[in-house]
Amino acid sequence: MKVFNNKKLIELRLKKGISRGKMTMELYKYKDKGIVPQTLKKWEEGLACPNFNNVLLISDFFQVPITIFIKETK
Repeated sequence: MKVFNNKKLIELRLKKGISRGKMTMELYKYKDKGIVPQTLKKWEEGLACPNFNNVLLISDFFQVPITIFIKETK
């Protein structure tokens, strides 16, 4: 089964040196998309997964291929 790689999201955000709040503000400025910090926290903790459009937004924001956010589970 393929699922969202929340560890990669955390890694990229921390590498960029931004908080969840800052990232959500930058995403809004970047593409006019409203994601609240609580939603980002749920994605990072694996409690929820972003929809396809949000995965595209995140991959575009970090300038990485969308496939980086897909991981295999057993």
